[in-house]
Amino acid sequence: MLADANQQPHPTLIVDALLGQGEALDCYNMREQDAAALKSELDNQITQMKMDIINTVVPPENKPDAFEKVFCKCCEEPVTTP
Repeated sequence: MLADANQQPHPTLIVDALLGQGEALDCYNMREQDAAALKSELDNQITQMKMDIINTVVPPENKPDAFEKVFCKCCEEPVTTP
């Protein structure tokens, strides 16, 4: 692979960012970072919703079984939520 293929189109990009005159990430990388943060936030919201359902709907004596069915990936049958 040629070294030219891996060079940044703007060699002063990082220097500008460190000096506060530019951004260190290009548009693609910023969108990629935003998408990763959004995915993490959505995963957290899904987990919170599952916990809320278990805590409000399931009787206390059945909570361990419900927790295992909802969060355990080792179930013989896939658990679907409405």
